[in-house]
Amino acid sequence: MTDYSTIQQGLWDGFIDTLDRARLEGHVADVPVPPLSGRPLAVGTLFGELTRSDVDSLALQASKVGRRRVDVVMLTWQDMQRNRMR
Repeated sequence: MTDYSTIQQGLWDGFIDTLDRARLEGHVADVPVPPLSGRPLAVGTLFGELTRSDVDSLALQASKVGRRRVDVVMLTWQDMQRNRMR
């Protein structure tokens, strides 16, 4: 039987993989955010709709399930915000 933490880890890992591919293809804002525990985001929320607070909370939830690539998410979000300002 798969425990809840393993499911959350799988969601995070899949999200990171999808985010990486989307970043390379230039459409990172369109990536749906996974339903990680503790996140009050609506199902189907896109990465481009996140606020700084949302990204911080998402990183915290990823850390709680043992995932360390949270810096990738923050840097990708910051790059997306800079590109929007151009």
